[in-house]
Amino acid sequence: MSIKFHKLDFINDEKFFLIALHSNVEIFFLAYLLNKNLKTSFKKMKYNVINNENNYLFERYQSVDKNKREKMDLFSNKSALKKNQTTDQVFSLFDSSYFKKFFFIDEFKDVDFFIKKDSINNLDLLIKKIKLIEEIESSYLVDEKLLKNKENLIFD
Repeated sequence: MSIKFHKLDFINDEKFFLIALHSNVEIFFLAYLLNKNLKTSFKKMKYNVINNENNYLFERYQSVDKNKREKMDLFSNKSALKKNQTTDQVFSLFDSSYFKKFFFIDEFKDVDFFIKKDSINNLDLLIKKIKLIEEIESSYLVDEKLLKNKENLIFD
């Protein structure tokens, strides 16, 4: 009896563009600034992005332009989880907690937020307008070849 092996490969045919944002503001304020300056409609999503391996939450906002048939996702790259550090003794004076940082895209630990855009329409103009926002220190297009795991960026 012969045995046949079939290799199944996951083919990600979704084309997207990733814009990195460096800013010290909170994500809700960043969404407000983008809406105000770029005429977008970023709204908080009911479900955040969850890293399934460790259950860390990364906030997510989405803007949908039905006229142009475009969708953009704004999401945080950093998440902090509070960990309790206790000793085995019953009456310990040194019970403490600390925060551990996690990154959605480990290759870009210095990036605070990302915008995922599903079309190339007005991409250069969008980046130029983002650079004009005072609260954003820098923004640039991420080279897709530098991403190790693109499947994490499929939200829907």
